[in-house]
Amino acid sequence: MNGNESERGNVPKARRWAAVAEVTAVTALGLPLAVLVAGLLGWRPDNPIATLQSVPQSWLPAAWAVAKLLLAQYAGQFALAAAFLLARREFTRRRLGLTLHARDAAQGPLVLVGMAALAALVMFPLVRGLLQAGITWELLPPGPPWRAVLLDAPLSWDFWVFMAVFSFGLLPVLEELFFRGYVQGRLQQVLSPGAAVAVTSTLFTLLHGQYHGVDAFSIATIASLFILSVVLGVLYQRSGSLLPPILLHALINLPMNATAVVAVAFACVVGAIAFRRPLTAAMRDLAARLSPRCLGLHGGAMLAAVAGFVLLLRAQPSAGFAVAAGLLLYAIGYGLLRRAAPTNQTG
Repeated sequence: MNGNESERGNVPKARRWAAVAEVTAVTALGLPLAVLVAGLLGWRPDNPIATLQSVPQSWLPAAWAVAKLLLAQYAGQFALAAAFLLARREFTRRRLGLTLHARDAAQGPLVLVGMAALAALVMFPLVRGLLQAGITWELLPPGPPWRAVLLDAPLSWDFWVFMAVFSFGLLPVLEELFFRGYVQGRLQQVLSPGAAVAVTSTLFTLLHGQYHGVDAFSIATIASLFILSVVLGVLYQRSGSLLPPILLHALINLPMNATAVVAVAFACVVGAIAFRRPLTAAMRDLAARLSPRCLGLHGGAMLAAVAGFVLLLRAQPSAGFAVAAGLLLYAIGYGLLRRAAPTNQTG
């Protein structure tokens, strides 16, 4: 689907809203389903990170606890997503981006380098800089203790095992498979490329609740998460494969001390200068995809609706899950109606 094809085409509004309702409901209702999955397996779905006050003697128990939490969470979401994919006969490797195929093979490597430089330049110095400024000058509250523990922990072998689960190994694979492979892939069927990326990035960012707050780290991280998600979404659109966003996601999440952060930032500056043309093109592409013209009125309305729903889910979980159940019924009902009265378009 190119440019604004879905915006200028004949995609019914109800079909667009049904797709947004589907991915929103699956994302939300996968969480209580995850609690059920964890209970059936005898796992406690607790997040051990939230209770960290200091560096533990060993990171291995926390690594196993986080692995169980992530596997249970995404098992619930993938189970609901799979039901929709199977019903539409879309449960294929190509549909989910599980392929090395690249639609834009000639530009792929250069775009990846340019976007990696863009993302890294924004992520590393901004997060670290604001965090240090907030601590040094007490600009904002310091935030929960676990953040400082993770940032300042010695890079021991067991910490690398923990971060391989929590940050740069298991997590990018699960998040990209769900958010890019399922959520964005579904939205791309009915929305413009910019709207699909924007709605997916809103869900991705707002569901990282551990970073919500008014401290410097939270503000920088939330902004960086949205920018990173947009970059990952455009990479997925450009390549048609989950491999580039997974690799970039893992790169961004690698644990680094202050020296490594400075070195990476310097390397990214050099990379940005060396690949300034593809980087400039990538930045223009990002800006164009998120422009009001590309998003359209419906894209903006859907963006606001999704953001409002996630905020409701966080403020009043019971009300949020009730709304999600209604959205799920709407998506199912619309799918059944389309099957009973097929049109020229599928989705």
